[in-house]
Amino acid sequence: MKRVVFASILMLTVIFFNSFCLYTVEKTNDEVYKKIETITFLFEGGDIKETALECEKFADYWHKKSRILCLIVRHEPLDRMSSSVACLCSYARYSDYSELSAELGRCRSVMDEITDAERPLLRNIF
Repeated sequence: MKRVVFASILMLTVIFFNSFCLYTVEKTNDEVYKKIETITFLFEGGDIKETALECEKFADYWHKKSRILCLIVRHEPLDRMSSSVACLCSYARYSDYSELSAELGRCRSVMDEITDAERPLLRNIF
């Protein structure tokens, strides 16, 4: 009887932890998309200073979130995302909008990759 109780508690702990991790990744994905859309809207509007300021806020946000995400997801996509986010401030500051747009697209695709890899789908399990 003790084994059944222990196995049940262990299974519930694993399910809870996995649900929490999935929630964290999904929430981060939504917030990253909102920040990317804000930056895109600002640089399309031609507001250079606000774009650079928003890129710096995004870089600070990502630096804090990557510390949490490194406990949950693989490090390689996080490193690619961190390098893309680091470039955003320089591109916005020096008005290199073509590179800024490319890095924002790269951030979107890497964030999609991170989110997709953490979803409990059969192709991720096998």
